[in-house]
Amino acid sequence: MIISIERLKERYPDISDVTQDDLDALEDMIRHYTHNPFQNRAVRSKAYIKGGKIQWVSPYLKVGDTLQITQSDYNTGIYTITAITSEGIAVDKRLYDSEVQCLVTLVEYPPAIVRGLLDIILWKDRNSKWNNGENTPVQSETISRHSVTYQSDSTESDIDENFGVPKKYLAFMKLYKKARF
Repeated sequence: MIISIERLKERYPDISDVTQDDLDALEDMIRHYTHNPFQNRAVRSKAYIKGGKIQWVSPYLKVGDTLQITQSDYNTGIYTITAITSEGIAVDKRLYDSEVQCLVTLVEYPPAIVRGLLDIILWKDRNSKWNNGENTPVQSETISRHSVTYQSDSTESDIDENFGVPKKYLAFMKLYKKARF
């Protein structure tokens, strides 16, 4: 995961309607948009899955890290480590036992991706509050005929249709786009 909901609420306690599912969805959208798996291939191994745990121990892994499983019939996907024991690595989603080794790789996001995700979340939260009439900044106000114009940082044509935020908030991903073949 790019950032946990606990860490997000710790850094920004005023953010309200964001769930871990929202963060996971944004992570998936960023990975698809950039076509970049953000894998640290130096921390990769083939491993069996037995008893719902990944049979691999590495000094480079810790609880909260993200792993990507590939070359698996049933378990291909992104997982977050919840525990590391002598029995193996436990993750946040169900794993099915496999007689064939799968490829397990550590996923690490650069700080720019984390910052970009936070900017998207903050914009969505602020925009949601503005739409509900909370703290909407006034751009101009006329007294005689009482005209009020509220400030907006985007127009309808400026909003990206996939992410639902102004396109300027997606510029950070251009550095991490990979070619599609």
